Amino acid sequence: MASAYTSALYVGNLHPDVTEALLFETFSSFGKICSVKVYRDLLTRTSLGYACVAFLQQPDAERALKVMNNASLKDKPLQIMWAHLCKDLLEEDPDDDYSLDYDLDYETLLD
Repeated sequence: MASAYTSALYVGNLHPDVTEALLFETFSSFGKICSVKVYRDLLTRTSLGYACVAFLQQPDAERALKVMNNASLKDKPLQIMWAHLCKDLLEEDPDDDYSLDYDLDYETLLD
C-alpha cells in the first residue's frame, strides 16, 4: 500500500456547492479512496474552494490527477496537484468524520 502522503491530491477551484459526497462519487471511479475533505471556514462553514482526496493506491491517484486536472465539476475547471499540506486529513484520527471505511460504497456514504 502506498503512503497516504504520496497518494493524496489537492483539488482546487471548487464550486461552493461541491461536497465530500460529490468528490467521493467523482473520484471513486479511479480507485479506492481512504479520505475526502472539503476545507471550510471555521465560523461560516462555507467552502474555502479546495479539498484533499486521498487514495489507497498511488497509481489510482496518478490516474485521477492525469484525467481530472482541468476537468469541469459544477461548471468550474478543477485544479489538481499532489497534496503535501493535507497532513491533518492523512493522519488517522478516530474522531474524524472524514476518514472513510475502505469498503464504503457511494450509497452508504449518502446514508
